[in-house]
Amino acid sequence: MTTSECFVWKWLTGESEPVVAGRLVQNEEGQQVFTYGRSYLEHPNAEPIYADELPLTRGGKLRLLVCPNLLVLGMRRLMRGGEKKYIAKFSTSTDSYNVVKSEYIAMKLAKLSGIDVADVELGSVLGCDYLLVTRFDRELISSGAWARRSIVSALTVLELHERWAKEASYLDLIEKLKTNGTVFKTQSMELFRRIVFNVLVGNTDDHARNHAFFITPRGQLELTPAYDLCPQPRAGGEATHGMLITENKRFSRLSDVLSTCENYGLKEQKAKSEIERMFKLWWCLPKFGC
Repeated sequence: MTTSECFVWKWLTGESEPVVAGRLVQNEEGQQVFTYGRSYLEHPNAEPIYADELPLTRGGKLRLLVCPNLLVLGMRRLMRGGEKKYIAKFSTSTDSYNVVKSEYIAMKLAKLSGIDVADVELGSVLGCDYLLVTRFDRELISSGAWARRSIVSALTVLELHERWAKEASYLDLIEKLKTNGTVFKTQSMELFRRIVFNVLVGNTDDHARNHAFFITPRGQLELTPAYDLCPQPRAGGEATHGMLITENKRFSRLSDVLSTCENYGLKEQKAKSEIERMFKLWWCLPKFGC
């Protein structure tokens, strides 16, 4: 087998241009081995690509890190406005329901519910609906200059290969936030709200690639704004989620979510109050024409 290699570039925090971080080599056994470059290690603002797997040393194995929402898949396109960059999603003739409008409503409803979500705009052109999702991994730092924020998916955080994606668990994810998150109280409440929201609206496509984390300059994890929130059609039977909610169940049940509240640092009454708050908020929305 021929050995192949490539250079890995990284955008450092607040910088508009990338620097070479190191070299990635695929050896004869098919293993991918990454080595930081000397110039990068000596850079005054050097940051680990992902501290859990690639601390700032002269060697280590790299698992390719790709945040799902940054991939241009299916009917998606990248767009740029004056001070924002967007991902555009389009409806298609094969949609069994209006996916674009469903996602727009879910994203707006999540924001009203106190969840941190990506900003969205809904439009139509030539009879085709489209959704503009603001990219939260890009920051305008000066006229025409954009910085990037490092992101990893929950699948990477949980150290799972694609073939084991179904093993992803919210309980394992919250443990990662306990050990390497920023502010646990804030992050745990945010994740709990998202799970409750997904159950309430029927967003069962909440797999580990539909959750992502910023990597802070200190190497800690911080939830990105929520994205890809879209109610899924029911085909009969009991709905299940893309990630395990309890240790061994993924059913779309509020009772199961509630049974795990202590893992998120919440007392049962506080967790119930959060669920009731969402119910009351949604109940009042028609009165205000939302």
